[in-house]
Order: sequence, then C-alpha cells, then structure tokens
Amino acid sequence: MTEQTYGQLEQELGALYASAPLSDAFVSSLKFQLNSKIRAQSTPRVRPFKLRPAWIALIVLFAAIITTTLIIGPDKVYAEMRRLLGYIPGVGLVDTSVPIRVLAEPVEQTRDGVTITVINATLTSDRSHIEYRVFGVPRTAYSGDENVHGCFQSDYLLLPDGSKLDRFNDFPAIPADVNEVTLVIPCIAETMPGTVPENWEFQLKFVAASPDMTVMPVEEIAVTLAPTIEAAQPNATPVDNTVTVTQVIETEKGYILVGEFKPSAKEGEWIQQTGMPVFTDADGKNVPLKMNLDAMNNLQTGPDSWVYEIDAVGVSFPITITFSGVAISQPDPDASIEIPFDFGETVAPGKEWNPDINFELAGHSVKLASISADSQNGYNFNFIVDSEVYGLSVQIIGQTSNGGGGGGGGLTDGKFNTSLSFAQQPTGMQTLVFSKLSIISDPLSWSGNWSPATVRTDLPAVVEIPAGTCANAITIQSALALPTTIIGKALMYEQMAGTTMGGLVLYNLDGTGRTLVTSAGNWGAMDKTGSKITYAAEVGFAVYDAASGMTVPQTSESGYDPVWSNDGTMYAFVSGAADGISVMDMNSGTATKVSSLGFESTVGWLPDDSRLITAAMFSGGAAWQIRSIDLITGVSEDLFVIEDGSLKSLDAALSPDGQWIAYRGRNNSDVHLVKLNGSANRLLLESPAVGVSGLVWAQNGWLGLSLSQMNTEKRKTILVDPVSCMVYEVPGLTGTLQGLSIQ
Repeated sequence: MTEQTYGQLEQELGALYASAPLSDAFVSSLKFQLNSKIRAQSTPRVRPFKLRPAWIALIVLFAAIITTTLIIGPDKVYAEMRRLLGYIPGVGLVDTSVPIRVLAEPVEQTRDGVTITVINATLTSDRSHIEYRVFGVPRTAYSGDENVHGCFQSDYLLLPDGSKLDRFNDFPAIPADVNEVTLVIPCIAETMPGTVPENWEFQLKFVAASPDMTVMPVEEIAVTLAPTIEAAQPNATPVDNTVTVTQVIETEKGYILVGEFKPSAKEGEWIQQTGMPVFTDADGKNVPLKMNLDAMNNLQTGPDSWVYEIDAVGVSFPITITFSGVAISQPDPDASIEIPFDFGETVAPGKEWNPDINFELAGHSVKLASISADSQNGYNFNFIVDSEVYGLSVQIIGQTSNGGGGGGGGLTDGKFNTSLSFAQQPTGMQTLVFSKLSIISDPLSWSGNWSPATVRTDLPAVVEIPAGTCANAITIQSALALPTTIIGKALMYEQMAGTTMGGLVLYNLDGTGRTLVTSAGNWGAMDKTGSKITYAAEVGFAVYDAASGMTVPQTSESGYDPVWSNDGTMYAFVSGAADGISVMDMNSGTATKVSSLGFESTVGWLPDDSRLITAAMFSGGAAWQIRSIDLITGVSEDLFVIEDGSLKSLDAALSPDGQWIAYRGRNNSDVHLVKLNGSANRLLLESPAVGVSGLVWAQNGWLGLSLSQMNTEKRKTILVDPVSCMVYEVPGLTGTLQGLSIQ
C-alpha cells in the first residue's frame, strides 16, 4: 500500500470529522474482523511470531481507522466506505477506491471459419473481468449426447514475468503496473477434441477507464437479525427478516433492488414460491417490475436472493414488497400403492390409454385418468386429485428412468401430471408404483417495506416516454380494446383444459370462434393469409389446413421455430438438435438444409422469398449475428450484430416489407425495432410487462406480441402499429401469440 493511498484515505476520513458516540458492538465487531483477517492470512505452521513490514503497515492503518472512527463515529465511516462500492453493468460490483482500467481496443482472430473477439475488459483491485465471444462454431462440434462433455479447460492469463492467472468465473486481479498480458484459450468450451481450432492466444493492452464510464453507486443495507430465543428480551418484538432489501443501486429513473426472501417452514414442510413478487407504493398503486438479467447474473448471490429494477417516477414511498407461496408437505412419506398395467407389446408415440383407476394414497383420493406414450421413450401420467394434493411420485418396478417431470396439483384445479422417460421404453405388463404424495396449504404471503435513504431530486416529475417509443408499463395499462373494425385471426399456444399440457388454438381477433388445431403440438406458425398452420408434432412437422380442418404430416425431421415464406410454398425451421436451419418445400415435399451453424434461429423472409434472414447466437458475450442466406446459391452474408438483444431468446421477426426486425431486448421485456442494415435502432415498447414473447407481424404492418403478467400464467395480447404508435389490447387471448393474420 503506497503513501499516496494512506494520504487519500486520511483525507477522506478527515472530511467526515464529527462527534458521535461509539458503540461497544461496533468496537467488538471491528476487533473480530481484524483478528479473523489476520488468522485467515496466517500459515498453519507453528513458528515464532514475527511481524513483516507489510503487517506493521496494515496494523498501523487499521489503528488509524479505529482512532479516526472514535472521533467521527461509525455510522459516517460506514456511509463513506460503502460509497467506494460501485456497479458496472455487465461486470458487477467493483471497488471504486482505486483506478479502473479497461481494454484498449477489441482484439479478434479467425481460424478455419471460427472467430473469437475479445470485446472488453474491466480491471479492478480485486478481479479482472474479460469478455470474449465466439462465432462460427458448427453444431457438430458439440456433443450430441448429454452424458458426453466437451472441452472444459480453463482460460488463463500470462503476465510478462511468466506468471499465470487461471480463470475462475473472473480472472484474479492483474497488478497495477502490468498493462499488457496474453489471454490463452486452450479450447472453445464444450467443443469436442479436434472439431475446431484450439490453443488461441490474444495480446491484450489496458488503459485507464474514461472518466465518464458508467459506475452506479451501491448502497449496502445492514439487515437486523431476528433475536434468538435465548437472547430475546421478555417483551421484545420479533424481527421479521422474511423479505429484506440488502443492496440498492440508483439508475437513471429509479433503482435496482437486491434482496432476500427467506420464509420459515415447519418441520417436514417446504415453501414453494408462486409467481413473482408484487411491489405496491404507499398509495396502493402497483409498481411495475423489470427483470434486469444483467443485474440478476452479477448480483444474485444465492437461491434466497432476488433482483428487480423499478422506475421511481411518481412512486410514493415506502413500497411494500410481497411474495406469495404455499407450504408443501408429505402427510405419510412411507405410503405407497402398486397397480399392474398392461402397455401392450407395441407402443407408438401418441398412443393413449384411459384406465380411470381410482385409489387412496396417504389419506387422499387419486384418479389415474390417462396415460400417453411420447417420443422420448416414455410415458405421461395424468391424474385427477382432491384439492389438497400437490403431486406424487410414479415409478415402474424394475425400470430405471433417465428423466421426467410434472406439474399441477393444488394449483391447477385438481389436475396433476408427471412423466417418465427411458433409454428403452417399457412395454407389456408392468407394475406401477405410486408414492410420496404431497399436499399443499392455503395461499400464504410475506411482506417487507423499503424506502430510499435519501429523497432523490434528479427524477422527472412525471413519467416520460422516450421519443419513438409507443408505450411502457404505465401507459400500457390504459391501452384501448381492439376496435371491431380490425378483423383477423390469431394463433395461440395455450394450456389445454383439464391438463397441464399445451396446444395450439385458432381464434378470431375478437376472442370468438375458438378452433382447436392440435392438443399436442407447439412451435406453431401461420402463413400470411391465415390459411395454413405448421407446427412441431410428436414426430417431425405437420400442416393444418384452416378451411378443411385437415392435418397433413410433413417431414419426419424434428425441429422448432418455423416461419412461412411470403408465398406460402415453403417454411424454414431449426433442426431439432439446434444444428442448423432447413427449408421445407411444400411442392416437392423435401427439406433442404441451408445452414449448419449451431443455435441459429429463424427471423423471416425477404418479400420476394429469395433470401432467408436468420439470427445466430454468439457463444459467450451477449450478441446475435443477423445473417442473410441466398436460397439459390446457398451463400450466406453477415449483415450486422444486435448487441442489446435477449440473452435467452431473441424472438426476432422480420416485417412483411423486409425493412425492419422486431426483437426482444436484453431484459426480456423491451421491444426494439432495427432496420435490416443495422441502422435506426428504435425502442418501440419500454418494458410494457415483466416479460414479452411471441413477436409476430401481420401482413399489413401490425406487430402482435404477448405480455407476461405477474402472479399468473395467463398473458395479455396486444397489437402495435409502429407507424402511428397505436396500441390495442386484444380481448380474450391469454396464451402466447404464435401467428397473426389481419384483413
């Protein structure tokens, strides 16, 4: 530690000079922390104690801190120390007490069609955050077996003196006097040996960060622990720490709140959170939440922690943070029942049985309503249970499953389902075992309050919508109902009545005329005229004819994310293993692969159907490469990169005129428009809900999408005209939009 650092710290502490009492608890705590620090950095060997010069300096420094604290008071010392902690989007929490360095310029290499770009670096006193992204890795470079893993060698940094810094999440701190290092990437993560180039080396140079670098101040909030039974005073009021706020980061228009939700459960119970929390202000108004995934990835510290962003304009504090949930328990963990069942010697995907077997388990009535075979060598079991039952376990004696799932019960009106998959599907006479029945409590809720430490004066008086933005979370609540003059069809993916499974349903835009397309399909797409619907079936794809109601199987190749050509003679889709994109020609009945990149998605077709627009995800980093594929020559062209798209799924869709791409933003709740050449990026919808999905264009230029609502699986469907900025709510459509046709 240099003399300059000592002087800076003394100046900062001196600026806080004031008279304040010092609590015994603070002194004891500080002593404990100092002793722990010394013990933690001591070697385990027994040897004569001798202070090194560095330790003498450290003790002198801590003594100065304690002495100064005695003068100025611990509260003000803590307030000043916490100002040294900042938050950098994409990086996380950083120490701002020392200068921050960044990458001087991006560094890129291309080998055998694979490109790695080191896009940024942020160097602080405690770690080195280096971000790079990879493009051009074919899907064949990754294992097709989930039990076989590819490369997992750690990246490392080579310093000029030959020392090595291994990566663990981030790299260790690079010494302040070292401004050039070599980044070594032994292999691309999860790729199989010999499939792509290995042993990459990049020469990185670092410079001081710009003074206007975005570093948001972080306020650490000390949580008062609930007193133990032994320590509690006779008349003490218990402290409720179920819902707490532990960190606060100021944003331009509000706050990022980091907290914990730690509900207590009785012995033999566990708590299941249901839905997202609800924030209400002092006036009882709902405070819209944003899921800031960047903050969640960098700030969420454990299973009990939560991170949400709010806009504070017009909010009356304090706000109340309410979590909802239920308690789940097993009334008789040892109870089980065995029932024989004959599957038959030949089982095809989609085959269904309706045994209607009633039995009692752990004092509760259960009905095995149906069993169906799936395409994963497994079976789906559907039950009807009493209102208290949450779930139960299903096994087949002598058969070991390699996967499964389930849901419902207690939350879905007495319906429950579970599934089992096997390496080889059991057939013939088998014995089913039902056990571990669990029950659910009445709905529970937990709340906590929070107010900012100081009143902000930098916020606008009223909610301001950016120029070119059509709606946000506040204005969307007053969206008008869709006029009867707008007529068309909407294809929705929604939960099927009486089950927890989803299917595809065709509606009129006024919510009437419900027509079931399939009860066992997903990834639907409707052509521009609304006459044909393709979807991922049990095997391959199928096409539904809206006029006749007939369904015709297509290619047996499995896949997802289909999108129709404008003339309705072709549809493109992503292969089932995410190993490229194929185009199905309805006239010839053949599917042709047009791209072999891994984890690519369809976007849309140019108006003349000569080119297919796709989005390829970078490995590492948060970006999507927009590509154009010539269907005649097979040549692809990289158009531009979307840097602010969703980390999860871009959900991109090309407008009918081929001019604009609509896509989901980084937080999964913004909707952007960008021209096909990468220019004129426009924020169309500013977080109108906690999440958006199902972005679909109609032929006349309306953009439809689904809004996720808090504390419910149901969604809201809206239409947006990007030209006039008119926004309408479509009544009665509560699933996820998959297709849109407007007359």
